[in-house]
Amino acid sequence: MTNKEYRKRKEQIEKFNFLNPKEANELRKDVKSRTGEFQLEGFGNRASVKEDGNRITLTSYYTEVCEIASGEFKKTWDGFSATTLKHINIFCRYYGFPTFTKREWIELETATK
Repeated sequence: MTNKEYRKRKEQIEKFNFLNPKEANELRKDVKSRTGEFQLEGFGNRASVKEDGNRITLTSYYTEVCEIASGEFKKTWDGFSATTLKHINIFCRYYGFPTFTKREWIELETATK
């Protein structure tokens, strides 16, 4: 990605408040919304990430499905859908956690609050 392309992409992200997972590592340090929340591109506002202090949450289809709190990944939703698993895996890759297969997600215990 050239500098010109990078600046253009950064402006798009700041304007529309979303982050493309493929570009996340490159743009992560510089681009965040003022509220600490952004949407995953390509999912039509169905997945968003909110960073709030020490807690980072993933919302998929208006349901909070997982979080990272104090550097630890926690499952907060006991359901399953293929699209939500895609959202979860993008979220995990973005923050440096391992991704899940369907079986691994279903077998993972839900954290109690």
